Amino acid sequence: MGHLATHLKPELPSRAARGFALFTALVFLALTLVLALAASRSGQLMHTVAANERAKSLADAAAEAALRRGEHLLLVQYLVSNGTVLAGDLQGSQGIYSPDAVLSSTALQNFMIPDRWPGTGDGSIPGAQMVANSEIDFQGASEALKYQPGFIIEDLGPARPGGGTSGELGATGGTGYEGSAGGSPAGNSDLRVYRITSKSTGPTTRAITTMQSVFAGRTQG
Repeated sequence: MGHLATHLKPELPSRAARGFALFTALVFLALTLVLALAASRSGQLMHTVAANERAKSLADAAAEAALRRGEHLLLVQYLVSNGTVLAGDLQGSQGIYSPDAVLSSTALQNFMIPDRWPGTGDGSIPGAQMVANSEIDFQGASEALKYQPGFIIEDLGPARPGGGTSGELGATGGTGYEGSAGGSPAGNSDLRVYRITSKSTGPTTRAITTMQSVFAGRTQG
């Protein structure tokens, strides 16, 4: 007796079902693409923030190094001055400018403006002393900076911490002032005050740091 085989034809998904599956796949693909783009942009943002922080850190450190270089220069000049007054002038003949020099020089005025690099294309700043690569005291920064840091020194004149006998130790060089009676062999201690302004870029001129300090030096004693 023969056997009768029955073959059932599989039922294919309907057109609507196939369309829904395709739509679902496209939605998941779009979401995956959006998440990938978001992750990429987040990574780029983190990289930009890190680069900006590094640039600011380099500019700060280089400006600090230039500031200390200016203070060291004043200290050395006083050690070898033999009592000569280190007075500033319009030309900065001793490397020190008078306040009038800044008022009369556009280059020096531009140098004093925070967050602006006043140098020309080669990085030189008229009237400022540039810090050489070998004088930067942190490794690798000189190669990473756009321009070498620079500084200027202004002579603000004699310090007068007191107002005579009723003031704090009297006026500079006066009776009762420190140095006039014992610290200075010549009996007169002319304490002068200097302002040092330093400036540095980061790897580009988008990161610029300006710093200032005040240095007091005694010409005798």
